[in-house]
Amino acid sequence: MLHRKKIHNQLFVAFVTMLLLTSCHTYYKASQVQKNNPASEAATIDSLRLSERYFILRTGSQSFNMKNPTLSADQKAMNCILDSVPFYHQIYLANGVTGKMKYEANSTMGTMLLNEVHFQIHPDSTAVIGPFALQLDKIQRIEVIEKDKQRTANSFVIGTFGVILGILVAFSIIGIAALNSTF
Repeated sequence: MLHRKKIHNQLFVAFVTMLLLTSCHTYYKASQVQKNNPASEAATIDSLRLSERYFILRTGSQSFNMKNPTLSADQKAMNCILDSVPFYHQIYLANGVTGKMKYEANSTMGTMLLNEVHFQIHPDSTAVIGPFALQLDKIQRIEVIEKDKQRTANSFVIGTFGVILGILVAFSIIGIAALNSTF
């Protein structure tokens, strides 16, 4: 009887641990910046630049880190130095919108991910490592990576209910097993 109780306790701990590890996640999303007019687009880009976001240029299948971005005097181009994108800034590049869009909330990579801005342009053979001038009218899409608060909250609510339900089921199983062993 003591052996059964020990096994039931181990199963209970394993079940609760599994629920805790699989239930709650933090998610990110790529919010598109609306392209209203060139002046507001330049102002948005400058605002993102001043907030020290990490700019990534995406052209076809290539991606580049946009170092030292500055707007031209006429605000029609962004000058920068293209460089390779380090692995810790490739979460969204690798997963894109088809991935689960999860990240580790307390990790350095998660923090870096939430600092990214992606500029999508048509494939451009002039985009190579080194100095580059991005004409703002060539930008197809601007995506700002940010925490998906709604999806993250839903995950934690569902996870909490899952853990509570799991605990109730485990206690029920243990109770039924204990009743059966006494008869």
